[in-house]
Amino acid sequence: ISGNLTVDAVTTVNTGYYTIYIVAGNLAVNSTVNSMQGIFIVQGNATIDDDGIANYDPLVHTDQFTLDGSLTAGGTATLNRTMGVGNNTAAPVVINARPDMLKTLLDGNVVLAQKQKLWLGEL
Repeated sequence: ISGNLTVDAVTTVNTGYYTIYIVAGNLAVNSTVNSMQGIFIVQGNATIDDDGIANYDPLVHTDQFTLDGSLTAGGTATLNRTMGVGNNTAAPVVINARPDMLKTLLDGNVVLAQKQKLWLGEL
């Protein structure tokens, strides 16, 4: 992606597949997004926004943000998500590794590299 990327909807990736986003600009995740899946490589800054509501009432709960995959930012990574008093018992941001995405990516590149060598007559 040659510019910025704004995520305003949940992204999902089935097991055994991968989605990789390479962003030349910045990544912004809207406060309405509670989960993302994928590999995100950002040259600029990455920001996970909050809804901006001070949630100090124990009856009010803002959703946790979960990233299944990875996020790498060349600039600043800002995790603004908060759950108010919910932070007392749970983390507002959770990042889960998805090694199946990396394995699928690497397996696909090995096949591609072998095809390129075959085409070039190197095998």
